Amino acid sequence: VAGVDALLGGVPVRAGERLLVRSGWSARWGSPEYFREFPPVPEWLAAAAAGVPAFLLGVETPSLHPDAGEYERLHRLLLGAGVVIVENLRGLEALPGRVSTRTGGRPEART
Repeated sequence: VAGVDALLGGVPVRAGERLLVRSGWSARWGSPEYFREFPPVPEWLAAAAAGVPAFLLGVETPSLHPDAGEYERLHRLLLGAGVVIVENLRGLEALPGRVSTRTGGRPEART
């Protein structure tokens, strides 16, 4: 599973953006470690998403963080900023690397 830092490659989070973190974790669905040993969303990403704020943060993992205290803190940070959280996603590997959407427009891939 690639780290989130490597996946985003330092590209800044923009206001209103919908962030889908593709980690490959959904391939582990049904395994014992799926709910226990998943990679956390890094603090910097949650802070960046809350800071602008992003519209949505979606992850393939069952939650944002396997530690209960961090789970709660990250949820409060994001939800307090109005960021929608979506968990347990799958099929993200079919999406382009980064997609930008505009209201009424067609999504455009960007690098």
